[in-house]
Amino acid sequence: MTWHRDLAKNLRKFRRTVPDSEPGFLLYAGDLSTTDEGCAIRHFRETGYCLT
Repeated sequence: MTWHRDLAKNLRKFRRTVPDSEPGFLLYAGDLSTTDEGCAIRHFRETGYCLT
């Protein structure tokens, strides 16, 4: 497993600082898709999903 929660640390910090912001996506080349405090963690091959 290549995902570690620390990879989304700054996204979580941004969401706390700007609570009205839209949920975001983190695209990476790992082997897992998950969600972390409102941020969707997606494999880079799912870029189309994130844009629609």
